[in-house]
Amino acid sequence: MRTFCNSAQNPDITPADIAALNRRGYTLSPTGCWEWSGSRDRDGYGTVTRNRKPYRAQRLSYEAHVGSIPEGHVICHRCDNPCCVRPEHLFAGTQKENRADAWGKDRLPRDEAHKACKLTSAQVVQIRELYATGKYTQYQLADRFRVSQGQISNIILWKQRRRAEVPLAPHHVLSTMPSLAEAA
Repeated sequence: MRTFCNSAQNPDITPADIAALNRRGYTLSPTGCWEWSGSRDRDGYGTVTRNRKPYRAQRLSYEAHVGSIPEGHVICHRCDNPCCVRPEHLFAGTQKENRADAWGKDRLPRDEAHKACKLTSAQVVQIRELYATGKYTQYQLADRFRVSQGQISNIILWKQRRRAEVPLAPHHVLSTMPSLAEAA
């Protein structure tokens, strides 16, 4: 177990804060992260007690090594390792910037992986194919798939579920397969 610094870059960090960091310390991972050795929350972030309240270890590490966290900012990980407390892997950003960073790195649940998802990718493809035939209205498809007409509209207009596509298959296989519209 390795320990942190003995002095802080930030005058708001007390000797008790440094002691809290050093009491648990960190281990050096093969990726170069300083992985928090103390307790972690359910999302894997390190936690310490500061002023008798739970506090994220990466925030305390950032404050001890870099300085104060700007108002309205969170501490983000360049390494995407929630238990990392290495100052070089941490940066301050807004919640919006943090979500955009996670989205860009494909770290947020999408499509079927999202807990609120009601349709599989296959069903989304089927909705687009059925609507393209001209035989079904958005309301009919909404009733059939037990979702709102607005969601059907967003799927058809590619505003939602853009990644749900028809799987690629050799042309001779596609030409012998009945379309989903005919099967319905």
